[in-house]
Amino acid sequence: MQTAVLFGGIKMTAPVMRTVDENESMRTCSILYSIKWETRDLDVCKLSFMHIYGITRKRIEVLLTKIKNGVIVPIDLRGKHQNRPNKIQDIVRQSIAEHIATFPTYESHYVRNVDPPGRLYLDPTLNLSMMYGLYIENRRELEQPECEEWLYRDAFYKQFNLKIGTA
Repeated sequence: MQTAVLFGGIKMTAPVMRTVDENESMRTCSILYSIKWETRDLDVCKLSFMHIYGITRKRIEVLLTKIKNGVIVPIDLRGKHQNRPNKIQDIVRQSIAEHIATFPTYESHYVRNVDPPGRLYLDPTLNLSMMYGLYIENRRELEQPECEEWLYRDAFYKQFNLKIGTA
């Protein structure tokens, strides 16, 4: 949002005034800065523009580069790269969900009034460490990618409405 407001306050025009011949001048454009004040635009200098919006010269340079390249609406591209070496593969997340879903569940008749509707329980002889151990065995037999125990626990608590039953 701030970038869009800043973008609207910067305008590039043909050079307003030249002190040397046009062929010798390195100036290709003039930059006008303005701020919105009530219903009108007020022209300000670059320094005032920076102080009013609390931005640096580098931020203005980046915006000017985008304007010169013909960008009409600036898009924030932070975090949009595909270089994610530690990203957990979707196949691993899916395999965890499929493995947890293979365990038989039941609904307890003792706590129907207390627990949220749809809460299911696993066999009381199970625990998450045992389930994770079975998952790792299964993945190694199939020679498939594995995961760490924290990810298995995270999937169990966040994706499933399950509890371990009591004996």
